Amino acid sequence: RPRTIQWVTGLSRHCVLHSVYGAVHPPRGRPAYLVDRVFRATLREQAELAAVMVSYRALAAEGFPPARSLIAAYRQYRSFTAEPSVDFDRAFYLACQLDGIWACRRASVALARCRQCGSQHVVPLGAQDGRECALCRSLARPEPRRKAPGSPPRMHGPESDLAGDEFWAVTEHI
Repeated sequence: RPRTIQWVTGLSRHCVLHSVYGAVHPPRGRPAYLVDRVFRATLREQAELAAVMVSYRALAAEGFPPARSLIAAYRQYRSFTAEPSVDFDRAFYLACQLDGIWACRRASVALARCRQCGSQHVVPLGAQDGRECALCRSLARPEPRRKAPGSPPRMHGPESDLAGDEFWAVTEHI
């Protein structure tokens, strides 16, 4: 989005529109700038966002400017992800929230180590140390019941007396 490019590069809107987009219309609408979306995202998205932020932080800690760190971290992420679920706008906003820069006046998230696996993940700023990452939390939940191989398809809808899980609960003992 033009606004994201402006924040990262410091270029004017006019320059961004003409240099980057030319005759093509830039994306319209508001980007997803809600930090809560990070914690409601899928497991894959949370893991991918954490990977981008860990790379970003490592580069910034080595002395690279934030803009270059973010761009390099996002490029690295794109190089190992065949179908990325995180776009640059989302990574940008999370970096803003992480360091309180560009579009954010103060930090509202942090990186923390998972107490189970030791990986770094994104947590709300001031969250209790030692929280588990999304992957470890998902592994701690009981697995949903899976249908047996070769079973008939699940029956749904008004045509069945027992729909979905009720049917399998009754038939699993047969």
